[in-house]
Amino acid sequence: MAITNGLATGAAGTVQMFMSILDHTLRTKAWCSQNADAEATNRASVLGWILQNLLQNCITRERFADETSPWVKYPVALKWTIKDYEAYKLDSWIIQYPLVGFNQLMQWYQILQLPKKALENAAMSKFIHFT
Repeated sequence: MAITNGLATGAAGTVQMFMSILDHTLRTKAWCSQNADAEATNRASVLGWILQNLLQNCITRERFADETSPWVKYPVALKWTIKDYEAYKLDSWIIQYPLVGFNQLMQWYQILQLPKKALENAAMSKFIHFT
């Protein structure tokens, strides 16, 4: 799985996969588009609410790649990736992460409205050096 990078995270990995499916569905399916009829808009609202709540409240390892790190809420782990990038730049966990999972994490940073400057720097580094 691109999201868990092969880690044996159990339920946390399953929730991350479900969040990825919800996010992809919201971005690509007309039957849950905000720009469609009232029924589709309602579906999009409900699925968006579910995704937002899962992103804010599910737990995972603070340092995704370290199965011994403490369990934290997902936004805390996402913020760790920014700190790790600032400390290690091209050797950071997020830059070394597979591109498909990296793109999904970038989407989640935007949904959770995490600091944009750090994200822009990480994205620029990833795309310039590893694509």
